[in-house]
Amino acid sequence: MNFYPQTFPEPGEKIEEEIEAIDLDYLIEDLPNTIDSMKAGIDRVTEISKSMRTFSGGDSAAKISFNLYDEIMHDINPYPTIVLSCLSPREVGQKL
Repeated sequence: MNFYPQTFPEPGEKIEEEIEAIDLDYLIEDLPNTIDSMKAGIDRVTEISKSMRTFSGGDSAAKISFNLYDEIMHDINPYPTIVLSCLSPREVGQKL
């Protein structure tokens, strides 16, 4: 994107209006953060999918034992302060 102004130093009024309307400078600056957030979201969805497969036993015909409490806590790990603020300390410490 930085080559465009060098190649076309005077892009014209319409293009300048559009650049200003979409706040192109901010979009260019924020693009790496947006991509990082998207990658983190993809990783999170992948982890949730794996966890749900483990929970449902979708990868195996045999029965699999697991700790439901650990699976739930693993899934809510990115949001512990939100979720844990909804639970009393006694509930958090109990193993199901």
